[in-house]
Formats: sequence, C-alpha cells, structure tokens
Amino acid sequence: FEDQLIAATALGHLGDVQAWDQLLILLKKPSPLLSMTALRALVLIDPGKASNIVMPLIVEHRDWMPVRLAAMLRQADPQFQQAFLAYVEREAQASPPFLLRLMRLCEAIPINQPLPLGAKFLTFGGDPDLIAVCLRLVCHPSELGLVRGWYGDGRWTIQVQIASLLGRMGEPQDAHYLLSLLDSEHWWVRYRAAQALIGSPFINSRAVNRLIENRSDAFARDMLRQIVAEKAHR
Repeated sequence: FEDQLIAATALGHLGDVQAWDQLLILLKKPSPLLSMTALRALVLIDPGKASNIVMPLIVEHRDWMPVRLAAMLRQADPQFQQAFLAYVEREAQASPPFLLRLMRLCEAIPINQPLPLGAKFLTFGGDPDLIAVCLRLVCHPSELGLVRGWYGDGRWTIQVQIASLLGRMGEPQDAHYLLSLLDSEHWWVRYRAAQALIGSPFINSRAVNRLIENRSDAFARDMLRQIVAEKAHR
C-alpha cells in the first residue's frame, strides 16, 4: 500500500504519461487516500484530460477529504482550476444537494474576477450556507453593491462573512454597518467587525480612540481594545 502511494505521487510529479492507465486503476481502489493520490497524479500529468474524468468523481466520492481536495485544486494547473469552476457553474443550474460542497472547494482556487454563480445567489438569495460561501468568494469591488444588499440580514453566519469581506475591500460608507455589528451578541461578528474597522485605511489611531470611548456597549469596547492590542503585538 505504501509503495503504491509513493509510486503514484512520484509518477504525478514526473508527469509520466505512460503511467496513465495504471493510475486509473488506482483511482478505483476503495482506499480514499490511495484513490485521491492517483487523482492528484492524473491532474498533474494532464490537467485537460483529467478534468473529464475527475469532476464527476469529486461529486460521487463523499469519502474524499475536502482538505485534500482543496490542496489538489490549489496546486493544480490554472487550466484545471478554470475547468472546475466551469463544472460547478453548470452543476449549479440544477441546484443539486452537493452544490454547497463543490462551492466550498472553489475557495481553494485563486479568483480575480466575479463569479456569475456567486452573483446569482447574492442577487436572488438561497440557502444561508450557500450565501456565506458566495460572500467568501467575492473578490472585486464591483461586487460590493450585491454585498450591501445583505446588510439587513440578521443571521450571524452572514454578518461575520460580510465583516470579513469589508475588512479586505470595504469603503468609508461601509463603516456605519461595521459599527452596528460591534453590538452583536455573537463574539465572532464583533471580532470581525472590529478587525475590519481597526484595519481600515480610512480610520486613524485618533479616530479609533474616540470610537472606543464613545461605545456604550462594554463588549464592543473590549473587542475594539483587543483588536488594537493584537495589531500592536503584530
């Protein structure tokens, strides 16, 4: 078993085309570790050819560990990454039960342009877990309008993702929303909101001190002080 793992790994890194059929045999083995190792090798050897074989298997194999799949996608050729995004886009048209699992894997792929799939869910709504993933996939300021449409949502799983997103690309007009999140009863929402505010380029240290002094909620003040201390420690 160990020899098969080592051999499959080595053949993948070597790009050995002649090993293709042998790796297909390993891909059908009952061991998730061995089949995933063969999967990664196939993707390394020929990303284009592997995409037609691998995509349906990612759906079928619930025993394949998401962490390993994410690592494979992160290291894959851009051609394979784009093929995976296109596959998820097609599958989403039917809204299958495994869509959330596929979309979470999309987070492993460097995305530098808005995904139509994410815009669809942020525009028309859907399962809150799907919305949370779509918020994590936002990568361009042009999408902020869609994000702001969710400011009225009271679910903490949505709020914490919006706060994290605004910490990356928020604008001065978003400060009022982050301030409102400081009063949340959920620790993670307060934490991400405070991070976004303290880390934003449009709030200086003097404004931060005033912000802490003016908060009536003790938990909000404590959270802001914690983020200031974390920033100073770094």
